[in-house]
Amino acid sequence: MKHDQVPPPHFTALSGQAVVRYAEHDGRALFGEGEVSFETKWSGSSSTSIIAYNDPTSTRGIAVADGAKNLTDITRENMARLDFTSRTRRLNEGQFLVIENTHGRFLAVQVIDVMATSHGDPEDRLILQYQVVPTEREAHVKHEAIESTNRVQLLAPTIHRFGPNGDLQEITLPVSVGDRIFLLGSNGTGKSSFLQSLMKWPSTGNSVIRVAAHRQMWTQSGAMKMTAASRQEHEQNLVHWERQEKARFSDQPHIDRVQALLFDLVNEQVRLDQALAKYGREDPGSAQFRLARAEETPVDKLNRLLASAQLKITVKIDGFRAVQAQRNGGEPFDFAEVSDGERAAIFLAATVLISPPDSVLLLDEPERHLNHAIIAPLLRDLFAERPDCAMVVSTHAIDLAVEHPQARMILMRDVRRAGPAQQKVAWDFDLLEAGEDIPELIRRDILGSRRRVLFVEGTDASLDGGLYATLLPGVSVVPKGSSRDVIAATKGMRGASELHHIEVFGLIDHDGRDDEARDEHVKDRVYVLGLNAVEALYYHPDVIRVVALAQAEHIDGFDAADMQETAIESAVRELNKQRDRLCARAADMQLSAYLQRQAPTWEDVRAGGQRTILLDLDAVLKEEQDRFDAAVAQTDLETLLRRYKMRECNARGQVAQSLRFATYKDYEGAVRQQVRKNQVLCNTLLRFLGGLPNALGH
Repeated sequence: MKHDQVPPPHFTALSGQAVVRYAEHDGRALFGEGEVSFETKWSGSSSTSIIAYNDPTSTRGIAVADGAKNLTDITRENMARLDFTSRTRRLNEGQFLVIENTHGRFLAVQVIDVMATSHGDPEDRLILQYQVVPTEREAHVKHEAIESTNRVQLLAPTIHRFGPNGDLQEITLPVSVGDRIFLLGSNGTGKSSFLQSLMKWPSTGNSVIRVAAHRQMWTQSGAMKMTAASRQEHEQNLVHWERQEKARFSDQPHIDRVQALLFDLVNEQVRLDQALAKYGREDPGSAQFRLARAEETPVDKLNRLLASAQLKITVKIDGFRAVQAQRNGGEPFDFAEVSDGERAAIFLAATVLISPPDSVLLLDEPERHLNHAIIAPLLRDLFAERPDCAMVVSTHAIDLAVEHPQARMILMRDVRRAGPAQQKVAWDFDLLEAGEDIPELIRRDILGSRRRVLFVEGTDASLDGGLYATLLPGVSVVPKGSSRDVIAATKGMRGASELHHIEVFGLIDHDGRDDEARDEHVKDRVYVLGLNAVEALYYHPDVIRVVALAQAEHIDGFDAADMQETAIESAVRELNKQRDRLCARAADMQLSAYLQRQAPTWEDVRAGGQRTILLDLDAVLKEEQDRFDAAVAQTDLETLLRRYKMRECNARGQVAQSLRFATYKDYEGAVRQQVRKNQVLCNTLLRFLGGLPNALGH
C-alpha cells in the first residue's frame, strides 16, 4: 500500500469532538458508520477559516447553516432552506456545516478552531464538534422513551407551606424521572433551605446530588490522589454531611469534591477502554465491539457540551494518572490551573453527566460563576443528555426558566419558622405548572430592571438579527417579518406595557422614507435605518475597508487599498447595470409615501367635495435618475446605498470576489466577525441606526 493510501482518521461515534489535521490524508476524515457514515474533505483558507468540499463520492451535498447557534438547532425540519448547490463552502470559526450523504442522512458540524502554518500557527489543524442529525422517527423514539420514564417517581417530599390566610399546610411535591423544576425567587426567600429539605428527605434508593454555588470548586492538582478505597470513604462522608443543616451554607474542609469528580471521570474512561479492549480481543466484528467503540465517554460528552456553550476549553485524561485541560487545542496543562468560570462549568456538567440513572440533581445557582450566554446552552444540553434524571434548578436568572416552557416553576416568596416551638421550617410559594406565566411582581423582585427587546425586519435566517445583536449587546433581537409587522408588534407591546416588564423598540429599513415619516415612527419608538436596507450596512465603504485590511493580514500579495477601491468600483458598476429598474423602484417608494400623506382623513371625507392628486411621473423619475447618475459618476457607493436596494443586483457577489471570498455570505460572516472585534467599526455602523443607540444608552 502506498503511503498516501493509508486510511484517514475515522470518528465512529454519532457525536463528539474531532481533531482533523487537514494537511494529511488529502484533507479527508471519516465520521460514523454504515448508513450514517460521512466522508469529509477539507483544505486550508486562513487561521480562522476552513474550506469544505463535497468531492467524496458518498457525499451528496454540503451547506452552511447560517443562523444556527448550536448543533441541536439543526434538524431535518429546517433542511429545506439550506443551499446545497455549491462544491465548496468556506466556514469561519463558530459557523455550522451540514453534510448530506448518499443515504439521505445528515451530519451537522461546527468549526471550533482553525490553525494554519501559512499564517504562523505551529500546525495545520481543525477542531470540529459534530452530531448525526436524527431522523424524525429517531427523534420521536427518543421523545417517547423520555415520556415513558416520566412515570417513575423518585422523590415525594412533604413540604410545609403557608396558606393564603397564614395557616400552615402540608403538600406533597412529587419528583419523577425527566422532571425539570425551576426554583425562582429573590434573595432571602428560602431557595437554599428548600433544596436542603430535599436533601434530607428519604429517597427510594436513588441518589440525591447537589451542586451548590458556594461549594469548593478548586483543587491543588489534576493528578489522582484518591484510591478506590478513599473514594468510597469520601462518598460516605459526603452523604452524611449533605444531610446536616450546616451543609446549606458551609462545607467540610476534608471533603474534596473536585478530586472525587476527577477520580470518577478517570474511572469511567478506564472502564470503557477495558470493555473496548476485551471485545476487540474476543471478536472485533461483534456488535458489542461496535457499540463499545461508538459509545461516548463522559469526557467526550463533557467536551462536546463545553464547545456547544462556546467555551474553548477541553478536558483530557492523561493515562491513569491525571486530568489535564487544553485551551483552543494548545498544549495540555494541569486541571488545577483552569479559570474559575471554566472550572464551574466543567464541575456542573461533569457532575450531571456521571450521576447514576434515576438521580435527583439539585443545581443551586448555576449562573453564579457563568454568564447567560454560557449557562443557557449548557443547561439546555444537560437537560437533553440526562432524560433519565430529575433536575431542580435554584436560580435568580428568570430567563433560564422562561427558556424551558415544559418545566414546572416554584416561585418563592418567603421562609420562616412555624408550628409549636417554631420547630418547623415553612415556605410561602406558588407552584406554576408547565406553560404558565410568571406574575409581574415576581419578575420585578427577581430581575429588578426591564428587559429590552428590539423588533427588526426579516426572519431568523436573515441578516438583520445577527448583525444587530452584535452591535447592540444586552438587547434581545427578535425578527418579525415585514416593516409593518415590526411597527405593529412594537406598538402592541408598548400599548400593553402594564401586562409585562419589557422595554420594546423597533428598527425598520429606510425604504425611501422621508424625515416626516421617520419622525412619526420615532414617536412609537420605531427607528428608521439610515441606509436603504440592512445589507447596505455590510457593504458600506468603511466596512469594505476594514475587511480588506483584515484580508491583507492573511493573503500574501493582497493590497488592501487597491482591493478596497476595486470592490467599491465593482459594486457601483453592478448597481449601474440595473439603473433604470432601481431608479423606478426608488421613485415608486417616494410616490407611495407621498400618496399616503395625501390620503383624506375622516374629517375630509365628512366635509365632502372632490380632491384631485396630480403626479408628474416623468419629473419624479428624472430627478431620481439624475441623483443616481451623479453618485455613479463620483463612485459614491454610500449615496447609492442610502436609496437603492443592493440585493437586486450582483453587487454583493462582486465585492466578495474582489476581496477574495468564495461567496458573499462568507464576506458577510467576516463582517460580523470584524464588528465583534473592532469597536471603531461598530461605532461607524451604530450611527446608521437612527436615534436607537441613544435611546438604548449605547
